Parts: sequence; C-alpha cells; structure tokens
Amino acid sequence: MYKQIMVPTEKEHSIELPKELYGVKVEVIVLPLEEEHTSAGVVNDLDTFYDKINLDFSHYHFNRDETNER
Repeated sequence: MYKQIMVPTEKEHSIELPKELYGVKVEVIVLPLEEEHTSAGVVNDLDTFYDKINLDFSHYHFNRDETNER
C-alpha cells in the first residue's frame, strides 16, 4: 500500500510511485481531507501506555469447569 498526502496547486497533477508498483494495476482515489492527520494522540511507547492501566486481579478465580460447561 502506498499513501501520499499532498496539496495540489494545478488542475493536473502527477504523482511519483515507488518502483515496486511499476507494472502493477493500482487504484487511485482522491479524497479531500477535512482535518490535519497527526499522531499526537498515538502512544508510541507501549510501557507508557500500559502504565496507565491499573487492574486488580487479586480476587479473581478462574473456574475451568464453568468455562467448559455448555
């Protein structure tokens, strides 16, 4: 998959494709973006993400027989 975000300045525009797409049938879809896409809300560090989760399993009991009941 190849994605490119651009602001066209002319009626006609061309895009440069990577070599791995040469000779491959591709579909081009043009959609206007209403808002700027940023990764500001994305957590890149998994330790930071999981540090925010606080679950208490001290009173949890797994009942295997109950799980296998039909």
